[in-house]
Amino acid sequence: MKEVFSTLDPLGREVKLYPEQWAQHIQKRHSEVEKELIKSTIEDPDKIYKSKSFDNRDVYFKKESLHRSTPYVLTVVEFNENTAENATSYVGKVITSYAVEKIKGVDESEVRYEKS
Repeated sequence: MKEVFSTLDPLGREVKLYPEQWAQHIQKRHSEVEKELIKSTIEDPDKIYKSKSFDNRDVYFKKESLHRSTPYVLTVVEFNENTAENATSYVGKVITSYAVEKIKGVDESEVRYEKS
């Protein structure tokens, strides 16, 4: 399946945004977030946390002034095992992305990455 984009996060993991997630979910429910902003949040986040609700999901945050009351972009990425060519790797799939006023939905003790 062709993706809207494919990129790498700061931990070197591949992350993809697929057309159905972009068109059917993000554009319909969170139209304030453009695909370039999602890509930027994945490539250059301020922080990445482990999700509080799902062991295989990480939550990316980037401070970005979309609205005065929502200074962060939150992007959720699900990582599933990929066993192509006898090598195990994890490829991420964007689940959702939207503007938030504060960091939420994460285990704050489980920081996977923090921009220095």
